Amino acid sequence: MSEKTRAQIYRADLETRHYSFHAYGISPEHAKEILEGTWMEHVKQTGADKDFLEQFADDIHVEACVPGVGLRDGDQLYPQEVDSSRPRSRPGPGRR
Repeated sequence: MSEKTRAQIYRADLETRHYSFHAYGISPEHAKEILEGTWMEHVKQTGADKDFLEQFADDIHVEACVPGVGLRDGDQLYPQEVDSSRPRSRPGPGRR
């Protein structure tokens, strides 16, 4: 992988009964801080319990995201590491 695809950002996620929250940061801690700020804005808009996030801190999922990589079910699907001497084929029209 090139240096460009090794750069990382972090995504923090929290699922509630009615909403999905996603926040991005330059470290896991930063992503959680942004998620906290997002939750507090949600509290202002909806009157939700401001302590909810603290109560469910264990439910916050943080994952590293690598730009330039495509995933399917959490596994890297694209780009694939290939022999650079072989041309890469692309699916034709209507093929997925």
